[in-house]
Amino acid sequence: MREITVSLGGKVYTVRELPLRKNAAWRAEFQKPFGNAAEVIRTAVGLELNDGAGLAEIVQKVTQMVIGSVDVVTDLVFAYAPELAAKRAEIEADLYESEIQEAFAGVLGLAFPFAMLGQKLLTTVRQLNDLSANKPTLTN
Repeated sequence: MREITVSLGGKVYTVRELPLRKNAAWRAEFQKPFGNAAEVIRTAVGLELNDGAGLAEIVQKVTQMVIGSVDVVTDLVFAYAPELAAKRAEIEADLYESEIQEAFAGVLGLAFPFAMLGQKLLTTVRQLNDLSANKPTLTN
């Protein structure tokens, strides 16, 4: 089991990885608002932008997503960590949006552990590339 530390409302908390079934249930909740975002983007691609109405529709949908995103992310962080949810009112009294964004990034790392493999692979490839670039070569 992995865990992360997050700073919320100026205090440090530990968030532990959820067990398999609870993690899957949280990912399903995560998918709802972000699936809607994907749908907005998909429909925006098909809109005709030769008049102001199409552009206005895109701007309205994106604005609604952005305005509500902090609340959605906040809800998702507290839904992932029952120990935080129990202190939500206390934490939110002094909570900054920058703190919740950082906590959300950490929670995503716990909820989607296979994404960590991709990051580790990318780091390894970069290191190998750096070694290769700095290695002297023989040329004729």
